[in-house]
This record gives sequence, structure tokens and C-alpha cells, in this order.
Amino acid sequence: MSDHEYDIGDGIETAVVTGATGGVGSWVVERLTDRGVDVVGVDLDRPSGTRSNAEFRAVDLTEQGPTAEVILEADPDAVVHFAEIPHPLDDPGTRVFVNNTLSTYNGLVAAGRANAEVVWTSSQAAYGALYAEQAWVPDYLPLDETHEFRPEDPYGTSKACSEEIAKMVARRYDVPVTSIRPATIYGPG
Repeated sequence: MSDHEYDIGDGIETAVVTGATGGVGSWVVERLTDRGVDVVGVDLDRPSGTRSNAEFRAVDLTEQGPTAEVILEADPDAVVHFAEIPHPLDDPGTRVFVNNTLSTYNGLVAAGRANAEVVWTSSQAAYGALYAEQAWVPDYLPLDETHEFRPEDPYGTSKACSEEIAKMVARRYDVPVTSIRPATIYGPG
């Protein structure tokens, strides 16, 4: 254990936050800017109003060119990827899978090309825990990162595929990539 506790924004001067106007992404933008980090927030729409040391870009992350352009132009120390359609109930078809997988690929590859550290959200749904037809039972407890993935829905499958994308980006670009699998995220309030 170190005598220094990690906090969001430690050692980061510039960060790109995708999904910057979403529930969690907007909270991350707020925390980073409060700590003096210059933030480029990326989402489909720009928020109303302004925030010191933050600028926002409207970008569809499923489009590789504009995604790479905004991330490379920002030249960030870190990319925090929170852009996603959060669950398959929004659309049980391919839209969730395609959006989540493509936006993760484009965002993480651009981060790797920019030599930026990456933090992104996977999900417990990659295990099959949320949207399976039958009640999901883990093979063992406590659950760890070596447990087999068994998703049965577009959202969980997109997260399982995106974990492979994250591993590829770490290998190919030799950048640190942190994948977190939250059970559920609730922002302040």
C-alpha cells in the first residue's frame, strides 16, 4: 500500500471524456475540471452553458475519422470512455451492439494513437449477469476477472467484445488501459 491515494485527475493535465453529457460522464467532467484538468468533453450533443477549463465537441463516436480527429487534436494524457447505450432494453436489436462496440473501438484506438492512458467502463453484463433469459449464477465467488463471459444480449456481448478491443489497444499501442466492470453506477444525487 502506498502513502499516496489515487484520485481522479492525479497527474493528468488534459483528458478527453466521452459520453461527457451523460449521467456518469458529466460527473467525471465536473470532478476533473474541479481538479484543474483541461477537459475535452465528447458526446452526440454539446451541453448548454459553459464550464471553465472544459470544451465540448459534438461527435458521433461510431464515425472513425471525426473520433480520431478530436482525440488526436486534444493530445490528451488520458481518455475516459463512458460513451455507450447503457442497456439492451433501449433497443433489443443490433443498434446497442454496433454503437457500443464501434464507439469503443474508435475511441480506444484513437487514444492509443495519441499515447493516452485509457479508463473505460465495461460491465458485469459481460458475464451474463444482467439480461440473461435464465437467472445467472456465477461459477464461483468471489467473482474475479478470470470468470468466463456468457452474455446473452447485445449490451453484454458488446462489453465482452470491447474488452478484447481494450486488450488489443494496450498491446498494439503500449498504453495503460483500465477496464472496470461496475455492477451499477449512480451519479451524485
